[in-house]
Amino acid sequence: MSEILTVQDVCEYLKIAKPALYRYVRSGELPGFKMGKMWKFDRQAIDNWVQTKLVEDTETRSKGAKKKNRKTA
Repeated sequence: MSEILTVQDVCEYLKIAKPALYRYVRSGELPGFKMGKMWKFDRQAIDNWVQTKLVEDTETRSKGAKKKNRKTA
């Protein structure tokens, strides 16, 4: 099992504010779990989530560029 991170750890790791982290968690987009009242995160799951977001974002921008090129051609 990989390292378990706290909210603060994930915020520092992803360089985001706590409210943004909690929005991702509440929406079910970011994988996490509660231990008592505290959220915990598996570092490997966070790394996988980041990789997925990177791929999705790249594909979205790529599709947008193709549509833009078709309009200007």
